[in-house]
Amino acid sequence: MIVDNGKYYLYRHIRLDKNEVFYVGIGSKYKQSPYKRAYDYWGRSVLWKRISDKTKYEVEIILESDSLSFIKEKEREFIKMYGRINLQTGTLCNLTDGGEGINNIIVSQDTRDKLKERMQERFKKTGNYGLTFYKGVNHPMSKLTEKQVSEIAELITLNESPKNIAEKYNITISVVYDIKNGHKWANITGFQKKNRSPQSNLTVEDVKKIKKLLEDGVSGRMIAKQINTSVYIVSNIKNKKTWKHIN
Repeated sequence: MIVDNGKYYLYRHIRLDKNEVFYVGIGSKYKQSPYKRAYDYWGRSVLWKRISDKTKYEVEIILESDSLSFIKEKEREFIKMYGRINLQTGTLCNLTDGGEGINNIIVSQDTRDKLKERMQERFKKTGNYGLTFYKGVNHPMSKLTEKQVSEIAELITLNESPKNIAEKYNITISVVYDIKNGHKWANITGFQKKNRSPQSNLTVEDVKKIKKLLEDGVSGRMIAKQINTSVYIVSNIKNKKTWKHIN
């Protein structure tokens, strides 16, 4: 079932500060970017982003196969072997047992309590338990106040480092970029929403910096982490598949 060049693959992320595996996942290979999912930053959990924001990490392709069911089976085996953080059984930030997507998913007691509180508040106002969607600082899970969001927006306009902002307000770097790109609290900051694609977020100055770092021999993984983009995007720039007009 294991082949050298299969349609599907199993991968793991290894945090370098502790030299331990913190995520196991599967991906489908595509012609233009065979291992895109393994290197992708987008679509990851909050816990995964907290870990990746703290430390450098390596991506390792464990095995490949033409059988998706086989890959899912191996994913379950590896997750069980390493154990999950939220089950207090190991080091993985995976939120499920793998294979089918939502097996053994854990909802924290804190989340349950907040949802219960929100539903009770809804019932007092409307007399029913219908769902209400909250945004920004009004969201029950929000860690930031309106004043803090305004302060962060001001620091962003002053070109303060996202890392420094994240540390100051005890949030992840990804939240800072979400604010900067208008994906969160745009009603407070007034920032225009930008496409989430890592390539579309690159400026000409970003590309010039990437090319300079490549000339200096810096690895694609290090550059991607520094510029907050994907290794795939850096590789395309290096191989002159994109941004060819920028020197």
